[in-house]
Amino acid sequence: MAGNKRMRKRAPQNSPMLPFMEESEPRDVASLQKKAKQIQRNMHRLKVEMAADRLGFPVGKPRKMTFAQAQAKRRRFMVQAAEFMITAVLFVGACAWLYQWWLARQGA
Repeated sequence: MAGNKRMRKRAPQNSPMLPFMEESEPRDVASLQKKAKQIQRNMHRLKVEMAADRLGFPVGKPRKMTFAQAQAKRRRFMVQAAEFMITAVLFVGACAWLYQWWLARQGA
């Protein structure tokens, strides 16, 4: 359906970079070094995120997901959680039955 392909509108992505693009440049060395360290940290974070994205490891939340894809992901998670719960209940029941059987064998 065409309605499922619509993406949410959000704020422009350049807002985190606005402090780095200020026109007024600081004059003292300490603030320049602080600003350089901030830029280096930001560049490192971006490089790590790009490498992780290239290798298929998501960093943070998935960004470009349609509503239908997000719903499918939630549904898949719920099915896996239900399968785990059913398996856990069956395993505990089997252990309880085996324990009762063992107790009956000990008494005979």
